Amino acid sequence: MTPLVYGRASEAFFRGVHPRVVAVARRALELSSATVERLDWSIVDGLRTVEQQAKLVELGKSHNPLSPHLLQPSGFGEALDFRIWLGKGVSPFPLKGDSPAIVREKLSRHERVAALWFQAADELDVPWQWGNDWDADGIPTGRDPDEKGMLQDMVHMQMASKRREAQARARRLERIALRASGVPVVS
Repeated sequence: MTPLVYGRASEAFFRGVHPRVVAVARRALELSSATVERLDWSIVDGLRTVEQQAKLVELGKSHNPLSPHLLQPSGFGEALDFRIWLGKGVSPFPLKGDSPAIVREKLSRHERVAALWFQAADELDVPWQWGNDWDADGIPTGRDPDEKGMLQDMVHMQMASKRREAQARARRLERIALRASGVPVVS
């Protein structure tokens, strides 16, 4: 079977992004290629300017004016956003009017893609964070009382912030042990 690869538009978003983040993104898609389901996604955002980030904060699409999408002390952006492909004209996001079953399936697809990114990050020993588990404790933001009021950003992936790096490294070891025992794990 032909492996999934990122297209030119996705590749363009890798410019200016930390090589370790790009390596995780590439490995995650490679892992998807080897699954029965073969989830496909594209990269839709990478390094941002201060002006672009300010506009997203103004629009309420981000709560962080100091986003890891901006140039970091490492000399790179440290975050990527992805978009799952379900078919031409089909939104991967829950929409008003979607049945509960469709909403669950769309959210589940994001979790399955996130699990691949985490598996890739774990293999590459990159401390990782997801926009639907900001505190890196394995509990999705919408169900985590510690993350009450935080933005659920299902499409956001990043190297763990310095503040969360120790927690992300500890959670990595938990995920590896859970996978080894046959327990499915997302973040």
